[in-house]
Amino acid sequence: MEQKLLWRAPELLRDPNAPPAGTQKGDVYSFGIILYEIIARNGPFGQIDKTPSEIIKCVMRRDRNPPFRPQVSKLEDAFDCIIDCMQECWAEEPEDRSDFKTIRTKLRPMRKGMKPNIFDNMLAMMEKYANNLEALVDERTDQLIEEKKKTDALLYEMLPRQLYLTSKFLHIGIELASVLVEDLLEPLL
Repeated sequence: MEQKLLWRAPELLRDPNAPPAGTQKGDVYSFGIILYEIIARNGPFGQIDKTPSEIIKCVMRRDRNPPFRPQVSKLEDAFDCIIDCMQECWAEEPEDRSDFKTIRTKLRPMRKGMKPNIFDNMLAMMEKYANNLEALVDERTDQLIEEKKKTDALLYEMLPRQLYLTSKFLHIGIELASVLVEDLLEPLL
């Protein structure tokens, strides 16, 4: 299990309530680790003498300066644009990480004279995924707000006006609200 966490962003490792699917900025961090693996032709942290658990603990620590990341100093044949891109992807603060559109632009010098390949396709797919995810979250948020309005309108129609106006606590939970509504309406009938 810990082996799978080697690609996870530090802020997601630290947060016990982190979204299971991660975040867009967390994906950028993971992309940087994958880019390192491709260039180094090695595992996520190369030839480090640490167990996955020890590596994760080092990555999670905030007091390290610089933060614990794969060693790029051993990548002798790598383009500078790739090393810079990896290091930007690994920024400690998520807001300091580039988005996939910027990453694609930064890696463009590496692709000069080359035909589109799996790397280009992977970047394009990650960029498309990130954009679609943002749009989907916005759409679902709007749907949630609309459904809440419909629910409030339905409650307003079903409950006596005075009860509705004084019972804003009904939104606490479905089980509590259904019992509470039943108990409150019984004397009125």
